This record gives sequence, structure tokens and C-alpha cells, in this order.
Amino acid sequence: MAIATGIRYISSADTCQPTVIVGCPVDKGKVFGIGYPKTATSSLSKALAILNYRSVHDPYGILPRFFPEELKNYRYDPAILDDHDAFAGIVCLVYRELDRAYPGSKFILTVRDEKKWLKSLRGHLANKANTTRMDAEIPLRPFVRSQYFNGKDWFIEEYAKNYLETFQQYNREVMEYFKGRDNLLVIDVEQGGGWDKLCEFLGRDIPAQPFPWKNRRSLQRSLRRSLKHWKRKLGISRKS
Repeated sequence: MAIATGIRYISSADTCQPTVIVGCPVDKGKVFGIGYPKTATSSLSKALAILNYRSVHDPYGILPRFFPEELKNYRYDPAILDDHDAFAGIVCLVYRELDRAYPGSKFILTVRDEKKWLKSLRGHLANKANTTRMDAEIPLRPFVRSQYFNGKDWFIEEYAKNYLETFQQYNREVMEYFKGRDNLLVIDVEQGGGWDKLCEFLGRDIPAQPFPWKNRRSLQRSLRRSLKHWKRKLGISRKS
């Protein structure tokens, strides 16, 4: 992966309502995690909270400020930006505006292997009953999905190439926007070792705990299903 001058790159390893993770106030500028969906933005938000940032994931209430015409029937909540130090998730839609509104802030672009990202997105954007229920609870979710994926609400297999191209283009645009600056960190959380470069970038001490992987539970479920499958296939009983 080509790395633009001035950008630090590291290779190191979605929620409905804003997920607020309480930390202590910090005296530095704000931190924005601007990776696309399914690039470990939830894990990043948790990591920032561990580093004592007041962290919030998917703060939908800020969007009417940046989309006043499209969201004129929704209320902007200024307290979200005022009362937190770190943000991840949907803030990727407005990273340019946030950069102008909060000079001196730091930005973290989470990335991921493209094939794994597309596979994860396929499951994430499946039109499932539980997703529909969450949409009813958070009316801005369909709007956000359409902003991410050029008006498409759900995953349509024939457009798989378009989703991937959107992801690739977004990452290129972010790196071009921050080219020649030192306030962007690019990190692949899935590859492990996130604390070293993240803490160096933010000027904070490395915590005495593993880097959080918020969706590790889904991997564990997958491993359990695979184990059960092979036990049945090999005729291994539960008692044995």
C-alpha cells in the first residue's frame, strides 16, 4: 500500500444508538476515527476510551448540523461534540468539515484487507429483520447507509464491485486530503499490535491490557460452529 508523505501507517489488527464510553476529560484536541464501516471502528472507539478519552461511537445526533437540507426534520445535538473528546463511526462522512471545525484535531483511518471487508459488509448489509427493527429505533440509519454506498440501503450482489470501489476511493481520498500533514494515522487493527503506534500518535502511555477487538465474539461463534460441524462429521459425541 502506497503511503503518502506525512501520513503514519501501521499494520496492526455498528451499532445503532451512539455508544458512549466514559473516560476522563483530556486537554488535547479531539480525535476522530474516520474508517469506513466494518474496519474495526467499534474497537477503536473502545481503545480510545481505555486511553481515557470520552469516546462515542456512531453519534447520529451530529449529522443534522452537516446535512441541514436532507435532515431538516431532525434535531442537531451540539452536546455530543461539546462533551466528548473522541469519535468514531459515522464521523467518516464529514471528516473534512470536522477538520475545519476543530483545527488541531487528530484523525485515525482504520483500514482492512479488501476481500475480508467485502465479506463482512455483505453480512452487515443483509436485509434482516433485526436490522429493520434497529432502523425503526434510529431513523437516520438508512440515510447513513445511503451516504456510505451511493444510495444503496442493502447489499446487492451484482453491485459488489461498486461497494469495493467506493471503499477504495474513500481511502484514497482521505490519504490525499491529509497528504503532507502529520495528523492522520492509518491503522489495520485486524493485523494486531495496535497499541504501539496508536499511543505514539496520540502521545499516551501504552495500557497494560490487550488492544480491544469488539467483534471477536463473532469469530468465537464461528469457531464453535466449525468445531461442532467437524465433530458431527467425524462422529465425535459430546461426551467424548
